[in-house]
Amino acid sequence: MNVRNCRKCRRLFNYVMGPMYCAQCRQEMEEEFQEVKKYVQEHPGCDIRMVSEACEVDPMQIRQWIKEERLCFSDDSPIGIAC
Repeated sequence: MNVRNCRKCRRLFNYVMGPMYCAQCRQEMEEEFQEVKKYVQEHPGCDIRMVSEACEVDPMQIRQWIKEERLCFSDDSPIGIAC
């Protein structure tokens, strides 16, 4: 058995593979992602700061979802990946 501490809540959990988050934190992060995705779709042209404040999500987490290509934006959006 491979037991690790969750990176978010620090609780012990049985680690199998993938990100080192417990099942509860993964579920919470997925719910946050869905909220951010809905906000971005309803507010084209918004920037990361606006999304972060409206959805109460850390801007670094939003940037991570962008890097993972989970969030898509319109071509004229000010949000993008810095090279």
